[in-house]
Amino acid sequence: MYCFETTGQGDLKMGLFAGNRCNGYAVGKHWMDATIKMWLQDIPQGLLSLDELYREYPEEWHWWLDRMVKKPLEKRM
Repeated sequence: MYCFETTGQGDLKMGLFAGNRCNGYAVGKHWMDATIKMWLQDIPQGLLSLDELYREYPEEWHWWLDRMVKKPLEKRM
């Protein structure tokens, strides 16, 4: 997964969800991507506010929220 994300080389599908084995990191990353996409849709609609997110996450993670949510929202406006 690291090689695929950093260099684009390799086959991410191979071994990711093959058979009964799952790459836990990849599954977690997939669902976090889905969550962030939902936030980016819900905030402009007024279903969620940035203040709610910043209150829920510890201050040490605010830089991450800025990068994942705040900056993409600013680009849309």
